[in-house]
Amino acid sequence: MRARMPSHEGFAERDGVKLHYEIYGEGPDTMVFLPPWAIVHSRIYKAQLPYFGERFRCIAYDPRGNGKSDRPADVAAYSLDHYVADALAVMDACDAGQAILVGLSFGGMLASVLAAHHRERVKAAILVGTVASIGPPHYTYLGGSHFLTRRERHEGWDKYNPSTGSRTIRTSPSTSSATSIRSRTRPGRSRTASNGRAIPAVRCWSRPSRRGRCRRSSMSARRCIARSAVRC
Repeated sequence: MRARMPSHEGFAERDGVKLHYEIYGEGPDTMVFLPPWAIVHSRIYKAQLPYFGERFRCIAYDPRGNGKSDRPADVAAYSLDHYVADALAVMDACDAGQAILVGLSFGGMLASVLAAHHRERVKAAILVGTVASIGPPHYTYLGGSHFLTRRERHEGWDKYNPSTGSRTIRTSPSTSSATSIRSRTRPGRSRTASNGRAIPAVRCWSRPSRRGRCRRSSMSARRCIARSAVRC
């Protein structure tokens, strides 16, 4: 379901690849919601578009490889250069002019590159949970070789690595804003998924302290823990 349907939709074509876009609202300023990556389509912004569509002219589009856009078979077709050129092609097709860019995750990197190299097209940039590839060349941790190198220890930017998710890592405020969390399930009580399999009910989410015990950080967590067999 959608809270708001687009007022106009169409395709922008670049080098034989069609990119599907949607336009919401008719405000005086244009906002372009950049796709986070090829793994999701433009409806990831469906909760934001109804609000901003009342105040701005909003453009959202499916990246190559997802949604109603084309899916090139060549891996080289999914480079950063192609994503940047796709964004400009959509902006041209929609007559976006100088727009406000909204970038989530990889979309924030696209917004940064567009603002740095095509400043005449960017009025402002809103970056959410992102990282930038622009800057001094000694930022080697953003390169492919750094990402693909297997590591026995993960500290700082070494967490930007495929092997990070395959092991438990204790984070600290000095290296990451994320906090490790633990979950407990209630034996004997579960809910049923659509495929008929039982899913354990979530018992308690809590932050681990240095001693390994759970730290009760809110009233709801305290009530949850009080009903459980978890010792705090």
